[in-house]
Amino acid sequence: MAVTERKKRDVAATAGKKAAPAKPRGEPSGRRRQLVDAEIYHVATQLFSTKGYGSTSLQDIADAMGLSRPALYHYVRSKEDIIAKLVAEFAESRAHELAEVVAHADLTATEKLRQIVIPTVRNVAEHPQRFRLLDRCENELPEDLFKKHRAAKRAVRDAFVAVVTQGVAAGEFRPIDPNIAAFSLIGMCTWVAWWFSPSGPETIESTVSSICDLAVNTLTKPTHSPSKDAAASPLEALRSIRTQVEALEIQLSSSK
Repeated sequence: MAVTERKKRDVAATAGKKAAPAKPRGEPSGRRRQLVDAEIYHVATQLFSTKGYGSTSLQDIADAMGLSRPALYHYVRSKEDIIAKLVAEFAESRAHELAEVVAHADLTATEKLRQIVIPTVRNVAEHPQRFRLLDRCENELPEDLFKKHRAAKRAVRDAFVAVVTQGVAAGEFRPIDPNIAAFSLIGMCTWVAWWFSPSGPETIESTVSSICDLAVNTLTKPTHSPSKDAAASPLEALRSIRTQVEALEIQLSSSK
């Protein structure tokens, strides 16, 4: 009798326990998901760049991945999800990073300039195809993503303007128009997407360092007292930026 009662209690206890939910069949593991996600965004970026965002379908991405469309749905729901991640990771996160640098009250304008130029150049040099893609297909983006991307670009511009404005006011930088300087500096940083080659003789870090030095040297005041005729006007400063960038490009091309 005692054995029977014990068996009943064991059965009741087992029945009271909730079984762990079974993992959905076909659901990718964490490590596999990371690897496949990275490949999906790489392949999608290539397709968006060559065919255009509007002309690329989710089926195109699945075919290029060697997956069925249902299998691809385990990772992304739509191509909008893919481009949204690119906008968030490549544009919005960079804008937030630069805004944090600008907000540091204990940094000089020159220090801030270095800290906004360095990540901007490095990010573009490491992911040139993503930058070119977002630059070229911006008008094809869904309206909400278009607005987010534009807002991120404005935030980057505002960060550069704020740093130049601080530098001019503090006497660290030449008396140049902050908007002209900001657009010139951003162009210097992002043009890397079209000419830098990771297979060339220059590394990403050496390129980042060279462009950072160009930016600082172009804006900072000379240590000597310039003559009246040599005083830097906004146009002269802009010409100086262009000249130094062209010199850097020539140097890199000749060393290949």
